Order: sequence, then C-alpha cells, then structure tokens
Amino acid sequence: MTQRIFILFAGFIISTLPLTLGAQSFSLADPGFNKCQNPAASWVDLDNDGDLDIFISGVDESNLPNYHIYRNDGGGSFVEFYPAITGVTYAACAFGDLNNDGLADLALSGYDGSNDICKIYRNEGGFVFTDISAGIIGLSDGSLAWADHDHDAFTDLLVCGFDNDDYPVTKLYKNENGNSFTEVSLSLSGLAKSSLSWSDLDNDEDFDFAICGLDSLGQARTYIYVNQDGDYTKMGAGITGLYGGMLDWGDYNNDGYADLLISGLDDTNASQTYIYKNVSGSSFVQLAGSYSDVANGSSFWGDFNNDGLLDIIVAGRPQTGISPPPPADDPFMNVYLNISEDQFQEHQIPLPVPYDNHIVCGDYDNDSDLDLLLTGSFVNPISGSDDHTILFRNEATSVNNAPAAPTGLGYEVAGTDLIFEWSATIDDQTPPAGLNYNFRIGSQPDNMDFLSALADP
Repeated sequence: MTQRIFILFAGFIISTLPLTLGAQSFSLADPGFNKCQNPAASWVDLDNDGDLDIFISGVDESNLPNYHIYRNDGGGSFVEFYPAITGVTYAACAFGDLNNDGLADLALSGYDGSNDICKIYRNEGGFVFTDISAGIIGLSDGSLAWADHDHDAFTDLLVCGFDNDDYPVTKLYKNENGNSFTEVSLSLSGLAKSSLSWSDLDNDEDFDFAICGLDSLGQARTYIYVNQDGDYTKMGAGITGLYGGMLDWGDYNNDGYADLLISGLDDTNASQTYIYKNVSGSSFVQLAGSYSDVANGSSFWGDFNNDGLLDIIVAGRPQTGISPPPPADDPFMNVYLNISEDQFQEHQIPLPVPYDNHIVCGDYDNDSDLDLLLTGSFVNPISGSDDHTILFRNEATSVNNAPAAPTGLGYEVAGTDLIFEWSATIDDQTPPAGLNYNFRIGSQPDNMDFLSALADP
C-alpha cells in the first residue's frame, strides 16, 4: 500500500492506591498542580525536549480567571512558568505551529473577567509567549481547532462559541504566512456550548470538520462540513444534535476512515453518548449498544491497553432532562475497551472524577501508555464541591512498540502541487490502514521550517 500526501504551495481525599482496569491500573501522581474550574487543558511539548508539558486555563482558587503552564522535567516533576498570557474561564485552547518554526503556538479563547476574548500567542522558546494581536473574534464557551484547510502549508484556525453579544458564531481564519489572520468568507452555522474537530473523513486529502452545540434558536445541532476546494457544505449525516459536551474523531476499526464519538445534552436536556461509524467517507451509521451518558464532561478515544485498537473514556455526570430535576448523580468515569467487531466492553474506573471537567490523555512519562490529566470540580460531601487538577499514571504492562519507519519516500511535481508517496509501514498491533503519519518539510535535515509536524524529528 502506498500512502500519499498532497501539498499546495501558494504553506478532598484522593486515593493513592493503584486502581485496576482489567489487566491494567492507574495510580495517582501528585505533582501539586493548581486547582481549576470551568477549565480547558492540553498536553503539549512546548520546549521540544521530547516530553509532554501541560497547559490549563480556568477559574483559580481566588475565583478569578487564570492559567497555568507546567514544564515536564521528567521523573514525575513539573515546574510552573508564568509567561504573559491572559487567563480565561469558559475556556478553549488549541496548539499549532502557526509560523512553521517547530514550536507549538497557543490559541486561547474564553471570558477574562470583563470580556470574551480569543488570542493567539506565538511561542518564542524558553516558555516565552507573545500575543500577535491576530484580531480573532472574542469567544467563550466554545472550541478551537487548527488545520491547514487550504493546503498552503500554514495552519489555519477554526473557532466557535458565544461572542460578546452572547450570540453563537462559527468562523474560520486563514493564516497569512504565519504573520496574521484573515476571516474566510463562509456560511457556517454559529454554535456555542460547543465542540469541534477536524479530520479528513472521506480521505480526499483535505480537512473536513464536525461541530456540535446550541444554535441561535437554542436548539442542539451537530453538523459535519465537507471541504470542497476550500468551501464547506453540510453533509446529511444524520448525527444527533448535542450541546455542552465533546466530540472526537478516531478510527476505532482500523479501516482507514475516521469515526465519530460524541457526548452532551440533547434538545430535552438529557445527556447522551453516541458512536457513529464512518462508512467509506460517504455516510455514518450509529453503533448499537449503550454508552454512559454525560453532560459538560469529557469523551475521547485512546488505546489505553496497548492492543492497537482505540478505546473510549467517558467521564462526567449524567442528566435526565426531567423537570424538576432529581438529585444529581455522582460523576463517574468509564472505559469502553474495544474488543473488535464494533463491540466495546464497559469497565468502571474508581477514580475521583470532576463533574464539570476537562480530561485529556497523553504519555507524560514516555513509558508508551496513555496517562490521564483530570481538572474541574469534584463532589465534596462536606462543602458540595472542590476544585482539583490531578494526574493519574497508567500502569499498563502490555507494550505496543512504535512502528517501523516508512520506506520508499518519493515525490512528483505537478505545477504548483507536490505529491509525496511512501510505502506503508507495519506495527505490532495496528494494521497499515489504521496507522497515521506525521509529515514535515525542512530546508535542512531535521528542520521543519516549510511544514511543521509538531512532532520530534
């Protein structure tokens, strides 16, 4: 199989005991992170030293919008840095390399205590960040995502949320050679209390995206927009409209097509969680089965037991939609292990779970398994709630080794187009169709000054 890539040049008390999930377990790592409420969080290697650092923004212990950046020094040690970044709540954050210098730059939106804002901060190295005054519309209670939507080798920014008039908006901003941004003229439905994510759902070598949230009439919507030469049209995918949740792309069946996981509240204000199977990029089919329902929580893909198949974590608190609402259930976290043939096996993880949360997974200790960062408001039987940011280390003993390096790299020039090809590699667990590749182009070996992969060379 030959892989191809197309580029157009124009560029309370928390247990410390191991908590078991089947043959694997999680244990508490306690680096002493700051508390955070209404958060956004991300793992990202900010200093290119080969391990994952942490960014968090939300309400701090003083009930003020704030942010925290922690440098991963290895051995479970994190050091906080204080660059000139505006802290926000009802936040969204996303990292991408806006100027192809190999450093992860930050897009951040939310409420700063006075206004809704959206800023882009250029990573100058050494944990120094500069606000580039990008002129992005101020937003809160939304989502951000980077992708090179027009194949010019510069990553563009998709945003959604409430503007300063509490009106839901969705906008795409074109990256002008890493220096500035201009709004792309598109007819996109504005959504807030929202989540969005890019993926090439039909494998036609450009980025499409999915988005869910509340529209201007207060109705829950989920749309899939298909990229057609830089314009976007809604796909009649039949995805249930949800808001106040999360959506995530992942190829759970390793057929080479990204499938969709979505959770949140429907129009009856009842929480739901669905998996939609991507059928060859042309349609979506809802998987049978019951999955834990959460609102204002987290749901995402990850291979947590290293068997080469994407599993699911769903975490938060369910909501019935009944009026008046019954007493709230305690928040929970469930893992659904992928056992193939469109089947997932539920396992409860007895971890303390925030009910209004942002949970992200990443291998912070480089032991080849996915660890969990949890931040948000936890149930406290005395005070009612308590905010925490905690880290759980995956103690998985199974190993999924890195695939072999691709071979047979070649290219052809067609006008202003470059078409790259290489031979598909192999992996211990994942079939070739289920593997993804990071691609970079540089003027010298190990450089990525023409196209950044945001990955270690």
